[in-house]
Amino acid sequence: MLVAAAGAGVFLTYGAATVAGAPDTALTVLFSVVVAMVVPLAWWAFARIPAEFRRLSGLLALGATLWLAGTLVWLFYFLAGGQKPPGVLGPWDVIFGFAYLLGITALVVGLRPAVSVRHAALDASVILAAGLAFGSALVGRELEHGITADTAGTLLRPTLGILMLALVLSAALGRWDGIPISVVLVGAAQVFLALGGLVYSYDVIQEGVANFRWAGLSLSVGAAFSMGAATVIVFGRDRPLRVGTQARIPHHPFGAKGVLYLALSAIAVTVGVAFYGNATENEAVLTAGLAGSVWVGAAMALRARSSIRELEVAYAELEQAHLALERANDDLAEANEGLAGANVQIRAMHAAFEDLLVIVDERTDGAMGELIEEAGEDLADFLLRYRRDQN
Repeated sequence: MLVAAAGAGVFLTYGAATVAGAPDTALTVLFSVVVAMVVPLAWWAFARIPAEFRRLSGLLALGATLWLAGTLVWLFYFLAGGQKPPGVLGPWDVIFGFAYLLGITALVVGLRPAVSVRHAALDASVILAAGLAFGSALVGRELEHGITADTAGTLLRPTLGILMLALVLSAALGRWDGIPISVVLVGAAQVFLALGGLVYSYDVIQEGVANFRWAGLSLSVGAAFSMGAATVIVFGRDRPLRVGTQARIPHHPFGAKGVLYLALSAIAVTVGVAFYGNATENEAVLTAGLAGSVWVGAAMALRARSSIRELEVAYAELEQAHLALERANDDLAEANEGLAGANVQIRAMHAAFEDLLVIVDERTDGAMGELIEEAGEDLADFLLRYRRDQN
């Protein structure tokens, strides 16, 4: 808890310093401290997390370690270059790329039992299409001259962050019993990491300089959420969090409304980008908006088709289960009838035995009854003596 509080304090310090206009060197060092605090917490969480999410936590911890390594490499180039932002692309981008790939792999591997891989891919592509369309609107003037290596490289990180966010959302909508709070916090972290990546990309493309100043503010929020995700695991506060509160069928995906809202939001973004591109007479942005709209529509159609097929399979399995239940009920009814008949026979045999004892007792003038009583008393005496001998 002290570590999380310290991380929050560093973040607040970073935000205040950014707003106050602190030097870039101080902000860069502060951000490096925030990222450095994520790594030990991530590995501590890996040691404490249940076995079900062990692989997910391990890969995320390794990704956090690479995130720190990339940050330190960027800091080295920053300081070696006379405390000036380094070039647009550099070795740190490769390290950051691998960190994101590890994060994506962690979510795919760790959440695979909770999601349909096909649905997750389609959901991710919808968010990705909307994010890329929105990004194209931010850097619209540069796209008029085509997509350069710098443009593509700087857009890679926010794109991967959006993909990670999409996987978390898909898991939240696809897991009927909810997903852990820690995973939700990881998803929240991706919102701010992707936003920071977009700000960074915007500065690079518009100004031609890798300015980390304002991007670092959003990225530090993402780091704070990452620390929060690790903290709830370390202190045993992690528990499933459901998307909705209404009743739903166990082991069946929930979130049809959520998927619909997601698609409508993506359509609104892409169509808005298309209108913006048309209003500004920017063909690249217009094309990006239209292409995004077409893809969102196609992805939702594919998802709906897949959902219908899965629903048909589910109904077929449910019908088979009903038939099996009916057969089991029939077998149980037959077994109950047989048991009832056996009980009648047992009662008849018991009554006949009692009648036989009465007849035998009458024929022997009560001698048989006395003999049975004496045998019972002798047996009781024998058992008492045996128990005393054993003690």
